[in-house]
Amino acid sequence: MALVRSASSAFAFLCWAGISAGLLLAQSGMRMPAATAATETPPATIASSSVDAAPVVARIDRTGPPLQCAIYARQRTGLELSGEARNWWPQADGRYRRASTPSAGAVIVMGGTEAGHVAVVARVLSARQIVVDHANWLGGGEIITGALVEDASAANDWSTIRVWNVETNSMGLRDYPVYGFVGPGPA
Repeated sequence: MALVRSASSAFAFLCWAGISAGLLLAQSGMRMPAATAATETPPATIASSSVDAAPVVARIDRTGPPLQCAIYARQRTGLELSGEARNWWPQADGRYRRASTPSAGAVIVMGGTEAGHVAVVARVLSARQIVVDHANWLGGGEIITGALVEDASAANDWSTIRVWNVETNSMGLRDYPVYGFVGPGPA
């Protein structure tokens, strides 16, 4: 009986602490992490010279089946490339348009991870900012739409980028190398 009483007391305390923390965060303007399957982050900062002045709002969706980035990009674009994302750049040679600068509908091919990563360019905002949609960026097969990506290269040549982190609601700190942009359209 004493064990039940102490367990229920501990549970009551944890509930009170959680509610108190939530109220304190709300009063300070901060948000607690969402426990829902789909979450939304506030608009990212957009350069004043943006081509499309609509706000950038990143969304994460964990409601569907887990997807790898390459499968998601192939479904979204119709590109007939397969295998690890880092291999999409050489596979596209002679088959699809390849470029060193982004265009809407193209797939950005990135390195920096064991298998690489691909994402679909949804919008070009400026010479140094784009918005992408991609899957499995966080490693759980989730789909993230509306993620801001910035050219982090010193030469402004899209050779390295940084990607918006929807969990921290901030630009990622790590630079990722870019092989280039594939498509849209044939070589």
